[in-house]
Amino acid sequence: MKINKIKLKNYRNHKDTTIEFESGINLLLGKNGAGKSSIFEALGIALFDVEPRDNNLKNAVTKEEKTATITVEFTGNDFVDYVVERKIGSQSRHILKELNGAVISERKTNVLEKIGELAGINGKNTKDIFKNVISAYQNDLVNIFNLTPSLRNDLFNKIFDTEIYKKIYDSLLIVENEYNKRILADNEKINLLSEQLKNYINLEESIDNFKNEISYIEKEKLSLESKKEKIEKERKIIQKNIEDLKTIKSELKTENEKLEILTKNKEKLEKEILESQSAKEILMKSEKGYNKYIKIELELNELYLNERNLRLKEKQLKKIQEDISSNINKQKVLEVEIKNISEKIEELGKTLNELKEENSQLNDTLNKKNIELNKVLSKEKEIINEINKFEKDYEIYRDIKRNLMDIENQLIEEKDLKKIIEDDHIDLKNVQKSLEEINEKIYEKKDLESKLSELKINLENLKKSKEQLKDGMCPILNEKCMNLEEKGGSTNYFDLNILKIQKDIDKRNNKIISLGDLDKLKMKLEKEINEKKVKIETAKNKLAEIEKKKVMKEELLLRKNAIEKIYNNLSEKKDELDIDKNKIISLKSTIENEIRNIKNQIEKNKENINNIEKTINENTKLKELNLSKKEKINKELEKLHLKEKEFSNVLSEIESIEKIISEKEKIKNSLKKEYEKYIKNKEIAGKLEKLQLELEKTEKEILTIQNNIVYLKEKLKNYEDIETLSIKLKNIEDEINNVYNEINRNSSELSELKNELKNLKIQLNEKTEKEKQKNELELNLKTLEKKLKLVKDFRENIKSMGTHVSSKFTEIISTIATENYRKMTGKNEIIKWESKNNYRVILRDSIKGEREFSILSGGEQVSVAISLRTALARFLSKANFYILDEPTVNLDDERKNMLAENLKNMLDEIGQAFIVTHDGTFSEMAENVIEL
Repeated sequence: MKINKIKLKNYRNHKDTTIEFESGINLLLGKNGAGKSSIFEALGIALFDVEPRDNNLKNAVTKEEKTATITVEFTGNDFVDYVVERKIGSQSRHILKELNGAVISERKTNVLEKIGELAGINGKNTKDIFKNVISAYQNDLVNIFNLTPSLRNDLFNKIFDTEIYKKIYDSLLIVENEYNKRILADNEKINLLSEQLKNYINLEESIDNFKNEISYIEKEKLSLESKKEKIEKERKIIQKNIEDLKTIKSELKTENEKLEILTKNKEKLEKEILESQSAKEILMKSEKGYNKYIKIELELNELYLNERNLRLKEKQLKKIQEDISSNINKQKVLEVEIKNISEKIEELGKTLNELKEENSQLNDTLNKKNIELNKVLSKEKEIINEINKFEKDYEIYRDIKRNLMDIENQLIEEKDLKKIIEDDHIDLKNVQKSLEEINEKIYEKKDLESKLSELKINLENLKKSKEQLKDGMCPILNEKCMNLEEKGGSTNYFDLNILKIQKDIDKRNNKIISLGDLDKLKMKLEKEINEKKVKIETAKNKLAEIEKKKVMKEELLLRKNAIEKIYNNLSEKKDELDIDKNKIISLKSTIENEIRNIKNQIEKNKENINNIEKTINENTKLKELNLSKKEKINKELEKLHLKEKEFSNVLSEIESIEKIISEKEKIKNSLKKEYEKYIKNKEIAGKLEKLQLELEKTEKEILTIQNNIVYLKEKLKNYEDIETLSIKLKNIEDEINNVYNEINRNSSELSELKNELKNLKIQLNEKTEKEKQKNELELNLKTLEKKLKLVKDFRENIKSMGTHVSSKFTEIISTIATENYRKMTGKNEIIKWESKNNYRVILRDSIKGEREFSILSGGEQVSVAISLRTALARFLSKANFYILDEPTVNLDDERKNMLAENLKNMLDEIGQAFIVTHDGTFSEMAENVIEL
């Protein structure tokens, strides 16, 4: 696997961070708190579901944000590029897809399983392998091999997944016990079923008797059903006759009501026809007057239109006269404006000539002042060069004096430093002696812990054996155990041994407790030794610096005397140069102000000249524009006078047409009554034909209804009266109820018999089922007894499997780690990693013998740890990348340099490595340096 890129959004202090990685060693360099460790914490969360540092994912989301997103691009061991995205917070999501966008899975378990496969990590414990093998977080490089024996055992059993064999062994005991329980339970069930089957004797004979009785009752019920159907047919015929009789009477009533309504409508239509005939006669008499009225009305409409046109012309005439008056007024205003503009142009021309003359004089003065200023600037440059040279020499002189004072102060420290080195050497020897004593006690404590672990296992086994043999019976042979009988019985034998072992355990526990926390004390002494060494080395470095300072003092005194020789008195020379500088600056300032004022006045005059010329041009254009407007007004007046003549007869024509309209309106009013009478009767007369057709239709409908009424009355004669039919219906319904009661009584009796038969059949099924269960249980019992024997055999074989597997693993890893160690150090030593001794690490050579990891020097611990970790990574995965987070924390210079040298040698064989640090020790070895 190769990690190509990581992108963090709202993750801890990363608002929006993208980092690209390369093959080889990637160094992530930055100050503490820059978010370096957060980047690889996020990588573990996205790829392997590793818990964050505080075990709370929600705390990893940036404050005031709801969701954080981690996106990682990587190349799998199948050489395909993938992207994994993990959202945490209010939205939770885990998705794996190819870089081209094809989604692999959105289910978390499937995503993690696929990434483990692509990373080449064997087994299901990918998270633990990533945390403890592929990556090492802040000092974990060495610490996992310095854990207590029990913690080491738990950690590496989990990584190797060998704890599964212990679980299988324990779970098989549960299975064994379960089989025993099931065998006992099945025997009890078989006995119970045998007793229950005795209750089902003569069951088949009772079932046959019930079946015969049910058959007889069902025949009787069929006869009653047939009688019921016959009576119900008769009831339906009577019910239909009653319904038909009611329907005919209802129809007869409806027809009579229709006849009454139609008769009234006929009378109304006859009356309206008479009115329409009368209106038609009136219409013929008033038609002549109506036609005259219409003719006059048409003539008046034409006259109204002519009058309207003349009124429009009258308005146009008034508008023309108003326009003539307005144009004459405009003409007078323009003449006044043209005169005023001509006077203003003449006045502006005089002012323009005066300003041009003034600017010519100012330009001559400006040229003289510029010549004077150039001379002053040349003099100023000479003075500034002299001052700059003096200030440079003066600053050097002051630095020399300061350095001389510092050197004098440091020379005073020389005697104190020599005393510190002498005292610290004595302290260092004392602390190293104490460390050797502690190491001896650690050996003693580890031996006690190892023996204590064995005693606890023996104690647990004795307790289990005591429980199994509490009745003195051998569980295998199922007979009295003679060995226990000879030793005073099981209780006496086991209690004596348990008591003996418990006393031994308590004695060793007390001894371990009395030794206290030796690892902590050892770390404290090692830290003190490192601090003393650093302190001595620092003092030596300072003494070497003091010797250099003595030589530097002589050089500085020579340079100081040379500067004093050039300037005699430096303070007087500085004051003299400042006076000259101030004089020339003051003179320059005065001339520059005069030049600035002249230039401002010239610019101001130029601006006024431009404004005046602009104003003259604007007024000239305005004058020409007004002359043009005046010419247009003259032409417009000529046109308006011609139009005024065209409309001179309009008023006389309006007066003539008004007289004609008045006469016509008098004639129209005299014909109005005849017109209104015609209009009123025209609508009534127009309805005559329609009313006659409606009368004809109504008469036909009346005739149809009268015929229908006669038909319905004849039909009524074919039916009995409704009272007779109702009595017949009641008698039949009583007879039906009697039959129903007989049927219900019959059904009830039949139901009871069937229920009894059903219960008997259930009992028969129960009998069959119980016989079947008994046979199955007897068969199952034989199977369980065979399985129990197999489980016991298998459990005995699996007991030692975990120890064997982990032993093989550590043997292979020890071989690889030894090769790594020799390659790094050039030494011919052997790394021995023993799973049977709680994963204890030993370094062995022919001279020093065997040394445990905890007593190795700092450099040796780092080398062994790297050798083992890289061997573990090669053995357990094909991930081909490695992560180190702050590997130099709490390391002295010796360990840092050793770590850098060893890492360079080992990581060259790994495709990709990541080192997170605030220390620049690894900068030279990295192919890609990323600064945060």
